[in-house]
Amino acid sequence: MPLLVHRRCEQPMFDLANRIAYAGRMVHATGVGRSTIRDQLGPSAWVDVDAPSSGKWVEAEGQLIATVIAELCRMQPKGPDLYVISPFRVPAMRLRQLLARTPNILPALSRTDQEDWIERHIGTVHTFQGKEAEAVILMLGAGRGARPGSRTWAGGTPNLLNVAATRAKRVLYIVGNHEEWRGAGAFARAAESFPNISPEEWIGQKTLEAVS
Repeated sequence: MPLLVHRRCEQPMFDLANRIAYAGRMVHATGVGRSTIRDQLGPSAWVDVDAPSSGKWVEAEGQLIATVIAELCRMQPKGPDLYVISPFRVPAMRLRQLLARTPNILPALSRTDQEDWIERHIGTVHTFQGKEAEAVILMLGAGRGARPGSRTWAGGTPNLLNVAATRAKRVLYIVGNHEEWRGAGAFARAAESFPNISPEEWIGQKTLEAVS
C-alpha cells in the first residue's frame, strides 16, 4: 500500500524524499501551497556555487546566503520562516557569525532578538529534528579543495537529505558545489531531482553586484 504525503510540497522535494527514503512508495496527497519566499526566490533548486573551501566552510556560500536572508528581511523585517541547515558544525557556526555582522538582517528586532533568531534558525541537521519551516536552505560546504571524505560521509545515508527535505513545508534550496557533491552518495538523487541554477539566477545579477 503506498504511503501518502499529508502536506503540500513541490515536485523536486517530493521526488527527492520519495526516492531516497521511501523507495518510490509515496504518492502526492495535496498540491503546492502558497509561499512568499518561493515567490521571491523561485522554486526549489540546487544553487551551484563553485568556490574554494577553507576546511568545510565556503565563504562564497555564506555570503550568498547572508545576501538572500537580508533580501528576504526587506519583505519580512522580523525574519522569514526559514531554516539554514548544514551537514557540518563549523560552517553553521561561521554562518551565524557572518549573519550577526551583516547589515539589514532582521532590522525590526533588537540585538538580543536578532541573535536569538540566528541561533534558532541556523544549525546542523540535528538542530531541526521534528521542526518545520516554510523554506529550508541546505548549505553544503566542503566544496572545491575540501577533502572528499566529508562529502562521502554526508551522502553515505539518506538521512541528512531526507531531514532537510522534510523540514521544508514549501520550498528547498540546496546551495553548494554541484560538480563536487553530485557523486556523493544520496546527493546523486538530489542532482537528478533538482534543477541546477547559478547564484545569479537565484537572486539576480543586480543584487549580487550591489553587495560585491
